[in-house]
Amino acid sequence: MTILRAFEQMLGLRMKGARIVLACILLAGLLRISPLSSVAVGTMRGRPSDTTQNTGKQRERNGNNKSKGNKTGRSKSESKSSARQRARKAIRSGDLELAKALLRSGLKTKSRAERDAWRVVEAELEYAGKNYAKAGLVAMRIVILRPKSQQVGAALYWAGRAYEGLQRPQKSIELYEACLKHESTKRSIRQKAEKRLAKLKEQSTQS
Repeated sequence: MTILRAFEQMLGLRMKGARIVLACILLAGLLRISPLSSVAVGTMRGRPSDTTQNTGKQRERNGNNKSKGNKTGRSKSESKSSARQRARKAIRSGDLELAKALLRSGLKTKSRAERDAWRVVEAELEYAGKNYAKAGLVAMRIVILRPKSQQVGAALYWAGRAYEGLQRPQKSIELYEACLKHESTKRSIRQKAEKRLAKLKEQSTQS
């Protein structure tokens, strides 16, 4: 009551009027808005203010822009992945020149992760061309220089294949075992490594 009286004297208002104004100010303080702002005025009148409408539209535009940005990022990532799939398909079909052209384009990327993925393709390409030493070198470059890369598992597999080509089965066995233990190894690569490892161990027992 003392606060209301002091407030009444300061504003020269009646008690009832002072209570209304003070209540508005206290409410505005709780809501952290200005009692004279267009937001408050619009809300008191039972309709959204222009500021509220503009804020809503801005949020909607920001949401749309963010959604477009996510779609663009996904489309770029899918495009790069599609290019690697085309390169691998070209390798399997024997079109090594097309694979080389796609590889050269892919290695121009500034992303280290993308470059690592293309290096694995390069190892596959060199292996297909029977350049086993080069294939092993490219693969082990990822293993040694990029130990935290998500491509280490795949690189270990292709290094194992390269050593098979170089007639060094024991080294291949070690690389396949390392491939199976590595956390980055994908399921498809793991299955291939298991098959190669089983075959080499069977051959070693027969010899």
